[in-house]
Formats: sequence, C-alpha cells, structure tokens
Amino acid sequence: MLLLPNRKLYIYLLIASLVIVILSLLIPHSSPLFSIVTGIGCGGFASVIVAWLIDEAKCKQERRKTETNRDSIFYELELLFESGVQVFAYQCAATDQSVNERSERTWNEWIDSAFSSSIDSDEALKIFCSAFRSFIGSISEEIKTLRSQTAHMLETGLVAAEDMHAISQVQTTCSLTEYEFSSFGTSEEFATRCMRNTTLIKNILNTSPLLKKINNKQIGIFLYQTLAKEHGIFISEEQENESK
Repeated sequence: MLLLPNRKLYIYLLIASLVIVILSLLIPHSSPLFSIVTGIGCGGFASVIVAWLIDEAKCKQERRKTETNRDSIFYELELLFESGVQVFAYQCAATDQSVNERSERTWNEWIDSAFSSSIDSDEALKIFCSAFRSFIGSISEEIKTLRSQTAHMLETGLVAAEDMHAISQVQTTCSLTEYEFSSFGTSEEFATRCMRNTTLIKNILNTSPLLKKINNKQIGIFLYQTLAKEHGIFISEEQENESK
C-alpha cells in the first residue's frame, strides 16, 4: 500500500482559505472585521501549505523505510538461491572448460548447465539430484518462516497479495519435489522432474513484483572458487596470463 498524504483534504482547506480571503475583500478596509477575516484567511492558507509540506516529507520518509523493510523481507530467500546453486556451478566448472572464476549465470541457468553435464554420468547425476533436493529443502524452510508472517506483511503493506501467492506456489513445488524424490530417488527420472520444477519455480517468481528480481540476478562461483583452484578445475585469468 503506497503511503501518501491526504492531498484532497489539503486542497479543500486551501480553497476554503482562499474563499475567506476573497470574502474579506467585501468588507470595508477600515473595519476591524476586515483585519480579522483577512488574518484568518491568510494564516489558514499559510498553515495549510506548511502542514502539507511536512506531511509530504513524513510520508516520503515512511515510504523509504517501507521499501527498506520490504527489501529485507526476502533477503534471506535471495541468498538461498545464490548460495544454493553453488554446488551446481561447481559441477559445471568441473566439466565445462568455458566456465571460469568470473563466469556468471542466473540460478536456473546454473541448474540447467549442471543437469546437462551430469546426465551421462551416474555418479554426477546422484550428486545433482541430492544437491537439488537440499537446495529445494532450504528454500522450503525459509518460505515456512515467511508465511508465518503473512498477515502482518499484508496488513502493513510490505508485500502484495501476488507476492504471497507466489511464495505459496513455490512451497507447493518444493513439496512436490520432495514427494518425487521419495518416489524416484537419485535417478534420471527425478533429475528430469527437477528441471521441470526449476522452470515452474522460475515462472512463479516472475509473477511476483518483489521476487522476480531473483530470476534476473547474475550469480558467480564464489563459494567453491578456492576449492576449485586447489583441484585445478579451472584456471584464473591471472594464472593463465602467467603461464603465457
């Protein structure tokens, strides 16, 4: 809910003050009543202007505070998407020579790439399936925390109904993933369903004004850079230049 001052009220008060000033012109200037009515009209006009400016500044400050709080609400969820795909990014770095320490992709692109690089290896496929289950599990737990605050967030205008509806749908998809894992385990069938659920979650996030930015964020390989270098999975640009 956008916090705005009651501008209509201020406009009506300004008009009323102007009317009083105009009416005062009908009173003889020599009359004491002229000074009284004029003072009321001019003073009222000035007071309304000052009150309006103060109210505008206060509302602007409150909007900034609300925006800051709104950004912080889903901050942990955003971090989970960023840190959760590091395992998939590491898998890509282990098999794709085009991936280096400066590579950046969206969360779903890392998962897509990891799936493609794992599909021909039973061991890699097991790692992919386990990583996806863990990734979805952490998201589901954070969503449970968020949904416990739904009433407060909607009442205070921190989130819109579309945001909470998207959150609910993502949690449903997470539950579906957990059920499918119990049915198929670390199999190619489950991995294929993971890819379907990845696309589903991405599309759901796009319906939320606050959550769709998660889909657009470019994520680098930060969590496993040191480990990857130690195992020689990819070579940094500095190392590459030194070898030349």
